[in-house]
Amino acid sequence: MSGPDAGHSLAAELEEHADAAGARAAKFDRDWLDLSTLPPLAGADGGLVTRPALAAAFHAFAASKGMDVPEPLARAFLGVDRARSGDFALALVRRWLASAQEAKDRFALAFAGAVGDDRVVDALLPRVQGWCDERRHKLAEYAALAIAAVGSDHALLVLDGMRTRYRSKYKNVGAAATAAFELAAANRGLTPDELGDLVVPDLGFDAEGRREFAWDGGAIAAELGVDWKLHWHAPDGSKSWKSLPKTVPSEVAGDAKVISKRLREVWKSQVERLERALVRRRRWDVARFDELFLQHPVGRVFATRLVFGVHGEDGAMRALARRYPNGIVADDEGRIVELRELGGSVGFVHPLELDDEQIERWRAHLARTRTVQPFPQVERRIERLEPAHGNRRELGQLAGRSPSAGTFRSRVERRGWSRGSVADAGGVLSYWKDFGDCGFEAILEVDDHFVGQDPMDTVSPGVVRFVRAGTVERGSYVYDDPKGDDPRILTFSEVPPVVYSETVCDLVAIAGEA
Repeated sequence: MSGPDAGHSLAAELEEHADAAGARAAKFDRDWLDLSTLPPLAGADGGLVTRPALAAAFHAFAASKGMDVPEPLARAFLGVDRARSGDFALALVRRWLASAQEAKDRFALAFAGAVGDDRVVDALLPRVQGWCDERRHKLAEYAALAIAAVGSDHALLVLDGMRTRYRSKYKNVGAAATAAFELAAANRGLTPDELGDLVVPDLGFDAEGRREFAWDGGAIAAELGVDWKLHWHAPDGSKSWKSLPKTVPSEVAGDAKVISKRLREVWKSQVERLERALVRRRRWDVARFDELFLQHPVGRVFATRLVFGVHGEDGAMRALARRYPNGIVADDEGRIVELRELGGSVGFVHPLELDDEQIERWRAHLARTRTVQPFPQVERRIERLEPAHGNRRELGQLAGRSPSAGTFRSRVERRGWSRGSVADAGGVLSYWKDFGDCGFEAILEVDDHFVGQDPMDTVSPGVVRFVRAGTVERGSYVYDDPKGDDPRILTFSEVPPVVYSETVCDLVAIAGEA
């Protein structure tokens, strides 16, 4: 998030805009918004925006069709100081949330995103899923764009989670979050993956997961355990509590509540992000892995509960390890693994990278140490391609079945499949899963399936085919799903083993057999 430009006065330049806009823009009326009840809006120079200038600015935002700062106000908003304008933004969001939340009033979210701080993010995020469930998808999309406009690391972390969580089921929300996150990454000269790494917060904890809260006359220490719970201790370790004592000052209790809430958000986003990294077989160089997962209070939890592999320059596996709760890095038998001596790259291993003996050893180790993984890794179901089936081009696990529309739709979306093209009478032609990070897509044919269909009606899923990412067009009345001898259809031997395995396991789960 860029800081305010001291060379621009928000108040003075909004006043100039109001003068140019004329008398008609001097008042702004909404049943739910009385400008006189909002906190003062101040710029970086401390100057306060007058009510007529504020009204003119609201007129400009309301007339805009987008969620960006309107062009006539772009120069003025360089003078925003979010530390000064955060109270104003939060009050504006709360007024809008208490209203009928009409899409036409999205200007309130745009304005709040342009001047607000992380409290805007925290106010909007809990509402997003509800709007999606209520089919108010545009509101969820506007919230994503407002969160993006805040631009803080916390906002970007939330946005990163949204682009993964909503990429399949609520595509417009996921697409808005993805576009905003990719733009933020490009503006920093980073890839989205690199930005995702960068914005994982430490929340004030040190590398060992400890943070001290001090006040006049006392102090208490919090430890973020590998169980993802806060454990409370006296700073000298002489006493501990299962929960925060009620005797601590209200300010400390308030800070602890905010941290607990943020931890829930971080956990959800990181579980989704790192499981995707596992499927993609993403790797980091040793120094970067050490920084992100061994010396970081959040990353260390995942390095403790997941198995990672060290790979040489040739890609060969040199060692398997995890971070033990005491901080050492060792294999399943407790033998120290020196990452820096091995060099190369490190990544969380997909079980397809392991043989059966290695999988069983690590399963036994995690059971013996009572280590609960954040998502299935060594217990992950895998399907290895039979060599004799390498020239096949269709998976038929679902063909001939007749699941109910509600069950089918719920299962495919839960596994990350997106609805494909919609044709005559709202007929859905296919579902597809994006393995674009690996360069491939899987496409599931479906018949007797329609938008808005009764959940109890039956549908007729067909076969699954693989294509290279980006080779199939989708949209309303677009008939481009490959069939028959279409050259875009790949043989199983042309598909990466992890894509084949994950797809087959998805089909087993969709069929209700997992």
